[in-house]
Amino acid sequence: MFDGLLDLLSGKAFVKMGYTCWNTFSDAAMALLGSAPSQIADGSLWNVSMTLMDLMMVIGASLFNLLFFANFCKQSADLRNNQTIETVMTMLIKFILGNFLIVNIKNIINGVTEIMQGVFQIVAPEGAASVALQETSVDDWDSDTLVIGFFVCAAFMIVAIAAGLLLVLHVYGIFIKVFFYIVTGPLALATVAGPEGASRSAENWFKTILCAFGEFAGTALVLRLCAAIINSNGFLIPVPDWLGAVETLWNMAQSMLTILLAVGSVKAVDSMIRRAFGF
Repeated sequence: MFDGLLDLLSGKAFVKMGYTCWNTFSDAAMALLGSAPSQIADGSLWNVSMTLMDLMMVIGASLFNLLFFANFCKQSADLRNNQTIETVMTMLIKFILGNFLIVNIKNIINGVTEIMQGVFQIVAPEGAASVALQETSVDDWDSDTLVIGFFVCAAFMIVAIAAGLLLVLHVYGIFIKVFFYIVTGPLALATVAGPEGASRSAENWFKTILCAFGEFAGTALVLRLCAAIINSNGFLIPVPDWLGAVETLWNMAQSMLTILLAVGSVKAVDSMIRRAFGF
């Protein structure tokens, strides 16, 4: 009992709890990231999305025909100057492509999902073990560091818990975005046969949903990199000689900053993917 009270007052219990909470939350996040959208919430969200998509496909088919007719009227307004064989072939290709995309949108989504899971396995082949933090040894602390350690470790525990919750919520947010893009897909693809300005909506939808799926592997990559930094011991800025007695606290403070860096970087994964691939 006395040892447990000493661990609490010295902050050792706080740091152990911080590592446990962060590893638990990152474990849950990695389990979600490695799951297919059809597996989330026992498939209920996927079923709702597919039901809504079926309704959107009916609306999308009507919109597709309307935009194709509008584009045909626009292109054929001046038959003498504008209605070339190239224009006819372009409209025909758009008509065939648009029909193919709308009819096969579910197969396209499933194919992209499989690619996403394959990339995730490459980035984090060991799953949660790829991002687990190795607990800093605090059992051999000197009495001189107990007071400072209490406050540092309390802050570390609070940061670890808060950052872990934000991480899990962010992963759920990625799934919400994916489901939203899936439901609105038929409407976006219906613009393929429309005028040039409208047809860009389908292209932008493809770029957006690819970035959303890319966030799964991108988030895992960021977490793995930050975990490697924390587990390297003495990373970022080596402890100064005059602070050698509190080296553990020094590394722990940097671990806390890296956890915050990980959460901030995870939230910026979407923009990083867009810049990397020129979207």
